[in-house]
Amino acid sequence: MSVPAKRLEDARPTVVLALDSSELAEAAIPAATQLVRLLHGRLVLVGVVPKAGDLVAGPGMIVTYVGDEYARWLDEARQYLDRIAERIAANGLTAETVVRTGDAAAEVVAVANDYEAALIVMATHGRTGLARAFLGSVAGQVVARGPVPVLLIRPPSLRHAEQPALARSHTLAGATPRPMGAQP
Repeated sequence: MSVPAKRLEDARPTVVLALDSSELAEAAIPAATQLVRLLHGRLVLVGVVPKAGDLVAGPGMIVTYVGDEYARWLDEARQYLDRIAERIAANGLTAETVVRTGDAAAEVVAVANDYEAALIVMATHGRTGLARAFLGSVAGQVVARGPVPVLLIRPPSLRHAEQPALARSHTLAGATPRPMGAQP
């Protein structure tokens, strides 16, 4: 059995961390960096900007953007990921950054494929029912399409007290797996 040349260059497991410049997305950074440390892996930060002309939903609005505005969004995405990579570097890890354009879920999956990732990490609102049906779920689409396991992080501010104990664990290194619903 031969190993692809790409794998021989860097046999460390790759963790892909999807970020969208939101506080919610950044809640996944600690889990991703902790996993990279534990696995002696490498970290790839990915940001996705919709294609020029795509409709973009924001708080109370739906807009489209083109031209200079689009170039600005791409530049802002690159700068944002570079700032996150610098924060991570200050803690002793390095992170590669990738900015893609298009459908967020499809591009996160594409980066995972391109980098032969072992894991995708991203935050989720954890919406259900009508909210999820109406707003969609990038995380859900990544889980459905992803070539590797996806670790979804729900920020503490969105968690409910009645969640299972394992979901409430704040550190992976000290977490003891328990059956769903088991008390600590």
